[in-house]
Amino acid sequence: MINEIDNIGIIILAAGQSSRMGNPKQLLIDRGDQSLIRRVCSLALTIGVKKTFVILGFRSKTISEEIADLNIDILNNEEWENGISSSIRLGVEKIQKDQPEIEALIFLVCDQPYINKELIQSIIDQYHLTKKPIIASQYQNITGTPALFDRSFFPQLMQLEGDRGAGKIIKDHMDEVSLVSFEAGIFDIDTKSDYELYLN
Repeated sequence: MINEIDNIGIIILAAGQSSRMGNPKQLLIDRGDQSLIRRVCSLALTIGVKKTFVILGFRSKTISEEIADLNIDILNNEEWENGISSSIRLGVEKIQKDQPEIEALIFLVCDQPYINKELIQSIIDQYHLTKKPIIASQYQNITGTPALFDRSFFPQLMQLEGDRGAGKIIKDHMDEVSLVSFEAGIFDIDTKSDYELYLN
């Protein structure tokens, strides 16, 4: 296993309103009796990368209390209503300003309940083995999170706008992408029926 992680950061995107759910899905309890936000934050911390941030927005005070005891940096996105791109820009800007030694960022979300340590480690290993600037997860015909972006793509991440993630960047640069299989990534929790399906 490759352990070159000192030049990598993790950003957890968790600022959204969960409008389709009707209440903050960050606080939903998973199968292990912990909230989705606590699960993904705890998981990220086990990787041991240089820096780990979680970006909150909607009901940030309540959600931050759920993870207050964890050794994780919380960023409050006051522009969360402008979509996920605002959280990506905030995270990249913070890293570039305060952690210039970081060469790559891994983006995670809390509503993919099957993310695990082995997947994140395989993304890191793939980055060092292939030297590709983007490592993305693949599920069915979709490429997406968790995904790693090398510093060379930070400027493009800073240009994202609206409620769209970095998927377009991945699609536009497939020759610079290495894919990691994550079939369970096709399932995320967006609605109450998704959550019920997950629990059952």
